[in-house]
Amino acid sequence: MKHRELLVFGKISSGLEIYEVACTHFQNEFDKIQAVLFNETFIADNKLENKINNPDYIVKYIIGFSDVAQRKKCVEAMKQYSNFEPVSIINPHAYIAQSAKIGKGCYVGANSTVSTNAVLNDHVFINLNATVGHDSILEDHVIVSPGARISGNVKIGEGSLIGAGCFIHQGVTLGKENMVDALTYVRNDLPEKMVSSSRSPKPFKRLF
Repeated sequence: MKHRELLVFGKISSGLEIYEVACTHFQNEFDKIQAVLFNETFIADNKLENKINNPDYIVKYIIGFSDVAQRKKCVEAMKQYSNFEPVSIINPHAYIAQSAKIGKGCYVGANSTVSTNAVLNDHVFINLNATVGHDSILEDHVIVSPGARISGNVKIGEGSLIGAGCFIHQGVTLGKENMVDALTYVRNDLPEKMVSSSRSPKPFKRLF
């Protein structure tokens, strides 16, 4: 009989949130659930050597930290292990439309909505009380903070961060690695690597 384990990358903040949801609602699906840090030595630190590429173990993982560059490194690192696979964790108190599509390694928090025909690509993080409107597409590693409202037919590029309580107007397209500050209203399309904030008269280019 194969052993099933879950690794939640991140021991604080969003990682801890995912860990607690997994322990509360999905403990029957795994023999072991643990929160771990991702770094160059995480395998040794967490005594996983005997489980790597071991057919007796199925190891699922989900990323709970927000640094996009590190998130991508984590995904690439996991690809070298044949028995490590990303898994999506959906809080039972979230609403996911039947026609919505959820990729690998996604998280959707309590009281959030993913509406009709919406698409979450891989490793998307939707926090508490957020809304993803109909026919919207969120590309890989998009992070949506608590209470954000994404209207219908919106496209958000890879690695973008949508701040808490912000509002993305219907039909808007954001390029990759956009940052939207908390409580900000975005009404126009934006190219990649822009910062939008209610504290600034207009969006400006990211410097990092």
